[in-house]
Amino acid sequence: RKGSVQCASTLVKDAKFVMNASHKQRLQKVANMLRDHKLRDLVLFGVAYHHAGLEPTDRKAVETAFMQGDIPVLISTSTLAMGVNLPAHLVIIKSTLHYTCSMYEEYSELQ
Repeated sequence: RKGSVQCASTLVKDAKFVMNASHKQRLQKVANMLRDHKLRDLVLFGVAYHHAGLEPTDRKAVETAFMQGDIPVLISTSTLAMGVNLPAHLVIIKSTLHYTCSMYEEYSELQ
């Protein structure tokens, strides 16, 4: 969870997305709905994170905004990414390992 928040924060500092006034207004509307203050700040720049620790209302708002194309970048934990079914143009997988039974294992092809 912490890694996805850090990644989103770093991306906002290093990358700038071109957005028109209408897009910025839509992001402001999404941000105003969010309870997570860090997430709210990042969404204004078009970047969000998605992990199991988010409030359900925040998670749904982020998913909806991403599916509608308002949030161009969504960073997710590996566990949640395995179960999230959202359309994306580009997916970057940081690692195919997960921690289970006190050791790291590769995800199986079925997971």
